[in-house]
Amino acid sequence: MIKADHGTSGCRGPEQRDYFIAMAWLEETAAAADPNYRRTLAKNAVRYFPKLSPAAQADALAEVQASPYQVTTRSLGELIGLTYERREQFKFWHAEPIGITMAEVEQLKDRLRKEKNRRANGTPPRGEQYAQAKLLDPDAPRSTTYDRIQHNRVARKRVQPGCTELDATSGYGGYLHP
Repeated sequence: MIKADHGTSGCRGPEQRDYFIAMAWLEETAAAADPNYRRTLAKNAVRYFPKLSPAAQADALAEVQASPYQVTTRSLGELIGLTYERREQFKFWHAEPIGITMAEVEQLKDRLRKEKNRRANGTPPRGEQYAQAKLLDPDAPRSTTYDRIQHNRVARKRVQPGCTELDATSGYGGYLHP
């Protein structure tokens, strides 16, 4: 994410401390779980946070080590400000996005999956058929419009009031004299 946002020169903005703390917490959690874990934070700090001073790095590491913090997917997402779109873009599924619950994420994925299946089956987007049917007969009730869509019927042509033509001949076959 840092490389995509800030390029190969690393993070130089105010969020670099948050990224550094997130990496430090992840490293502490990994080191606690595996005694053979090789720490790479010092090497990554030079690469990804070139403007973060050694004093700021030491301060952040002291903060991480002083507070025994259990890294959760939610806390990691909050720390780096991960949105749902960025989570999907980078396939960073080890962190929860901010501003949306995981239940809402599942609903969103379900809705997108169903939308994709409808497109694959040739079903038009929701509301499109209704909008097209409503254009043909704007005065029809909603239930009638949905019934026409479901049974593949079209609206009958309506006679426009005041547009009837008068024949020169009457309905009885005779000619009308003025």
